[in-house]
Order: sequence, then C-alpha cells, then structure tokens
Amino acid sequence: MGLLDVIFGKKGKGTTPAQPAVFTEKMMTSQLPALYLQENQTVYRNNYVRRLESIGFKQKDAEKMFDFECEVIRKFNKQYLLHPQFTKMWFFGLKQPFFRQYPKTKADILKERYLTVSELCKIIDEAEWHFWNSHEQELPDGVWGEICEWRLKGPGAAFAIRYFEMIEKETGIPGESIAKLSSEQGKHLNLYKWH
Repeated sequence: MGLLDVIFGKKGKGTTPAQPAVFTEKMMTSQLPALYLQENQTVYRNNYVRRLESIGFKQKDAEKMFDFECEVIRKFNKQYLLHPQFTKMWFFGLKQPFFRQYPKTKADILKERYLTVSELCKIIDEAEWHFWNSHEQELPDGVWGEICEWRLKGPGAAFAIRYFEMIEKETGIPGESIAKLSSEQGKHLNLYKWH
C-alpha cells in the first residue's frame, strides 16, 4: 500500500486513489520530489515542474531544480517531507536547538547541500516568527541563539542568498528563478501555516 492509499484510503481492489490535486496544493514545493521518490509516480514530478513553470521557470530549469531537490532528499532521507502537515509542523520546538548533529553549522549545511528550498524558507520563516513571538520565554541554552542565527531580518537571509548562489552555480538555474521559488514558498507559508 502506497502513501496515496494511506492518505486517500483504498477505493477497493483494482482501483487507484484520486489524483492528489487538492492534497498537493497544500504542500510545499519540495514535498513533491519526496513523494516522487517514495511513490515513483510521475504526477508529482509533473506537478513540481508545472508549479515552477507557473512562476517563470523554463522547463529545463524546473527539471534541474527537481533533480537537485531529489538528490538532497535521497542523500539525507528526509522522511518528514512526506508528512501531509509538513507546512504546519514546526522545525523549532524550543526545547533544544534544531541543528544538533552534523551538519549543524551553516558552513557544513552549505557544503553538504543539506536543505531543500522549502526547508530553508520554512526554517528562516519560523525563526523570524519565534524572534518576535517567543522572546519572552525561558529557552534552553542554544535555542535563542539558533533562532537569531536563522531569522529573516538577520543572518538567515544572508545564508539563504549564499545557498541559492550555490544552487545557481551547481545547476545553472538563474538566480532570479530561484528567488521566485523562495518567494513562492514564503507566500505558501503565509497562506497555509499562518492562517
């Protein structure tokens, strides 16, 4: 039984689940390559490419971005991207720093190409939210420092620029296109996480 069967329920012997249009609409873009790797269904690849084309990517660049994200997901076995509620889930749990094991420094994260675009945007977005909304809480050592290091209006944005420059260099995708994808992830979070 595949993930789609679990999410949508089996319709009976010999039938397949409905197309996941509504389901995937509420997913962050980087979740589609994760589902593709899990289910081996081209609907996820096609949906990903269509999404990127809709924001101005050329088809070949959308395919390169898909391949880059598949490589990241495959290398680091990012199972949490498969969760239907990934958009609403929190990276920063405030009980301990999120980055506790290698790669935990930004230099190592960059070197390893550890993050998908959606993950990076979500981390920065959450850090900014926590900076303004969790600053009065008693937080364990390292948690507040990590939030400050990843926030949008601080070092998080500078790191994102470096990370996107690395993607541009590795894939040949224009930086403007990667910036549009980042912006779309921010809009998605605003629509589905914060409302």
